[in-house]
Amino acid sequence: DRPGGAPARASPQRAFPDADDRFQAHVLARFPEQDRPTTPFPRECPDFCFPDGIRLVTLEEHQRDPMPVTNSFVLTTADRTRVYGVCITWMDALDAEVVRRFVGDAHGPVYAQQAVCLISRVPAFELLIGCCRQLYRLHITHATMPLARVHVQPALDARLAPAGACTRLTLGGLCLEVQTPSQLDIPRSMASASDWMLITKCLDAHNLVAVWGLLLAEQKVLFLSAHTHVLTMACETLVSVLYPFRWEHVYVPVLPSRLANFLQAPVPFLVGATPDVIHATDEIPSDVVQVHLDNNTVILDQALYHKLRLPPRAKRKLLRKMQRVCRPPGPVHADRDSGNGGNGGGNGNGGGADGEGAAGGAAGPPASDG
Repeated sequence: DRPGGAPARASPQRAFPDADDRFQAHVLARFPEQDRPTTPFPRECPDFCFPDGIRLVTLEEHQRDPMPVTNSFVLTTADRTRVYGVCITWMDALDAEVVRRFVGDAHGPVYAQQAVCLISRVPAFELLIGCCRQLYRLHITHATMPLARVHVQPALDARLAPAGACTRLTLGGLCLEVQTPSQLDIPRSMASASDWMLITKCLDAHNLVAVWGLLLAEQKVLFLSAHTHVLTMACETLVSVLYPFRWEHVYVPVLPSRLANFLQAPVPFLVGATPDVIHATDEIPSDVVQVHLDNNTVILDQALYHKLRLPPRAKRKLLRKMQRVCRPPGPVHADRDSGNGGNGGGNGNGGGADGEGAAGGAAGPPASDG
């Protein structure tokens, strides 16, 4: 369906939808069929699996990029609790009758995105990703979509082990496990070490400490990346290192294009978005800090920098430690250190860690897999 909900109608002579022509996702099947008392099914789930909407591609375009992609997201429910999701998306051929009805016969086979998604109250991303990949393998092996309940039942029955213990799950012959953090672990996170440290591969120490300080000052922070899993992990890492504080404001690590108006909210938020979502919004307000994870750039208005007040001695000590694990600084840092920061573009001056420039650098890591 088109975003408005009305079925798209087309004659056989209709031109093939272009890259900007997106369609709304719907749930094909869900397990369990009825909501659990403590975990109602989030109705917004399809929008977060496909934050940019569903697009159609030809056989030629599908063959250029046939590999499935794993994404993750976080939903905040009406009772302010967080629900964690992981999905694996791929292109599947549409039925010939559907193709003939909506785009005609002149384009050959047409493919559309499909996904398997797992929802949990626990941020066990590594376990959920492993389950999604295995469910995709089962889909390929048994050539069934939607998946049968027998395939997903082990995941539905899984229960998390107590603190400090290991949870094991057998799904389709594959054994998966995840370690529950000890009560003494700080920060207490169930993300794998590589996922938890993803943000250090995207931002240098100056920019990372600046963003952390801005969150402590309860500012509006927008993460930007082409990779949704990078967005989710960056947000999850930063909220975990706010300990002993908690981020109680708007929290949407992956923002669907239908919710792009969230960026106009008059309250503090931590939001992540892809470039397609940003194109769907008219303007990013000047009081929003833009953090470009794919090129190590932080852009903020000069007035916002003055709200970043970290104790100088503690800040220098923190920077020295973070420089050991973060990516090298971008080329603009040399100008900033000498007091002549570069222009960050956007609304106002670009702001790095010292509020005087935007830090540039190489692109961050991809988040796709086969």
